Amino acid sequence: MIFSPKRRVHKLARTRQILTRLVFYGFSELTEALGFRRRRLLSSRVAEIARGRRVRRLPFGARLRLLLEELGPTFIKLGQLLSLRSDLLPDEVTSELRKLQYGAAPVAFSKLEPILREQWGPQWRKAVRSIEAEPLASASIAQVHRAITREGEEVVLKIQRPGIKELIRSDLAILTDLANLIERYLPRARVYRPRRLVDHFSKVLTLELDFYYEGRTMDLVRKNFDKDPDIHVPQVHWSLSSEHILVMEYIEGVRLSDEAELAAIDTRNVADIGARYVLRQVFEHGVYNADPHPANFIVRRDGVLVPLDFGMVGTLDEEMKQALVNMLMAFVQKDPDKLMRVFFSLELLDETSRRSELSYDLSRLINYYHHIPVAHLSVAGMLRDLNAVIRRYQIAMPVDLALTLKVVVTVESLGRRLDPEFDIIGVAQPFIERVRLSRVRDWVNPEKIYDLLEDTARLLRSLPYDTHELLKKARTGKLKLSLDLEDLDSSIREIDRSVNRLSFSVVIAGLLVASSFFMRLPGGPTLLGMPILGLAGFGAAGFLGIWFLIGILRSGRL
Repeated sequence: MIFSPKRRVHKLARTRQILTRLVFYGFSELTEALGFRRRRLLSSRVAEIARGRRVRRLPFGARLRLLLEELGPTFIKLGQLLSLRSDLLPDEVTSELRKLQYGAAPVAFSKLEPILREQWGPQWRKAVRSIEAEPLASASIAQVHRAITREGEEVVLKIQRPGIKELIRSDLAILTDLANLIERYLPRARVYRPRRLVDHFSKVLTLELDFYYEGRTMDLVRKNFDKDPDIHVPQVHWSLSSEHILVMEYIEGVRLSDEAELAAIDTRNVADIGARYVLRQVFEHGVYNADPHPANFIVRRDGVLVPLDFGMVGTLDEEMKQALVNMLMAFVQKDPDKLMRVFFSLELLDETSRRSELSYDLSRLINYYHHIPVAHLSVAGMLRDLNAVIRRYQIAMPVDLALTLKVVVTVESLGRRLDPEFDIIGVAQPFIERVRLSRVRDWVNPEKIYDLLEDTARLLRSLPYDTHELLKKARTGKLKLSLDLEDLDSSIREIDRSVNRLSFSVVIAGLLVASSFFMRLPGGPTLLGMPILGLAGFGAAGFLGIWFLIGILRSGRL
C-alpha cells in the first residue's frame, strides 16, 4: 500500500500513539521485544505513563479491553473478533472483550450531513420526507437514524461515521506491520499466526465498511428464508442505499436484549426459532450472521423473529461443515478417535505435536461427558474444555471453524436465557443428520466417482515420467533439497550481536594495551608530564567503554 507524505506522517504519529498506549496499559514487554525501546518511544509522555501505574495493576483482560477502547473503532472491532476466539484466548479475556459489543458514543447528526450530501447530492433533504436527529443506535462504524421516505414508508438509515474508512485503512496497515514484527521477533507467538489473523480481520472489516455488500447479504438471507413464516429479514431500499448509507425498512418490535419487554412474549418459541435460523444458515446455506448477540435481533408482537445486523458475516465450506459435524458427534457418540481424525483431516497437527498425549487428553475430556444425557450436554462447556486442550497443545484452529463453533455457543447461551430447558443438540440434530447424509450421497454420486477415476488415471499416467525425472536429477547431481530451519533468523541476530560486542571489547582492550605501551615510551610530546598518545588512547578507550556500557544497559541484556 503506497501512502502520500501526509499519510506517512499520520501513520508515524498513529504508530507512536499505539505503542505509547501499549506501554501505558502495561504491555511494554511486547514493545521492547519488537525492538521499540521505551526511551525512544515515550519521550515527553513519561509523566503520563507514570500516571498509568494504577491501570497496570488491573487483570490482563481488563487492560486489553481498555486499550482497545481507547485506540478507537478499528481496535474495538478487533476486540469484538477476538472475543469470538475462545480457541486462542482464555475465558477471562474473551469475557472482558465481549463488553466491547455494546454501543459507542453517538455522533451529532450535523456531522453526518456531509455524508448524506455526498451520497444523495446537494438536494439530499428532498430524498426523504424527514429524518430524526436522535439516533436509534450508535456503533463504532455507523449510526442508525429513523426516517420517512417520500412515499411515506418508515425506514432506518445506517450511516457510516465520517472519516472512518481512512482511519481504519491506516490502522489496518499498522496492524499488518505489527503482525509481521511479531512473527519475526516472537517465535512463540507464531503458533497464533498473527499475520493470518490480521489478514482475516482486514477482509472482514473491509467488507463491513461496504454497505453494498451488507445489503446484498440481507437480500440473500431474505431469499433463503422467504418461505419461513417465523423469520422476517428487513427489505433494503436500494434507490436510497450506497456504499456509505444503508436504508432498510423499519420494523417495530422488542430487542432480545430488553429482558423487561420480553415478559409479554413466548420466549421459548423465540429460542427455538432463533436456533433454527442460525443453524440452518450454518449447516445448509454456509453463510451466517457471525455476531448473533441479543441486540442484533428484534421480535415482533406476533412472535416473528427479525435479524438486524449483517455487517459481520461468516462462511463455511463443505469441508468445514463436515469437520464441525464430526466434532459435535465425537462428544455425542463418546468417540475421541473421531475428534483426532478431525485434527488430522484439517492438518492441524505437525510432526512435533505430542500426539499420544493429545489423544489421551481428548479421551479423558470426552469420557468426562460420557454419562451426561444428550439433552443435558452443554456445547459451551464442551467447547470451553476443548479450547483449553487446543491452547495447551498450541493447535491453530481454522478461523472459519473457530468462529462457527463460537456462534453455536452464542446461540445456545441466548436460547438458555430465553428458555432454561433449551436443548441445542436436540435442535441441531436434524441439521447434523442432513449434512451426514449429503456426504454419503456425494460418495455414491456417479459424476464424482467419474472425476475420482479420471484423476487417478491421470496420476498413474504421469507417475512413470515423474519417477524417471526424479531419478535422472539424482543421477546427474541436479536434485536439490530445500531445508527450512525455523527461528534461524533470530538465532543469527543473537550471534551477530554477540560477535559485535566481542569485537568491540577486543578494540577497547587493544586501545588499553597500546596506551599502556605508549605511556612507557620515552620522548615524544607530553601533557602534564605524560605522553599525549597514551592519554589519547586511554581517553578513547574510556569513551568507547562508557558507550559500550550504555548500549548494554539500554538493551536490557548483559
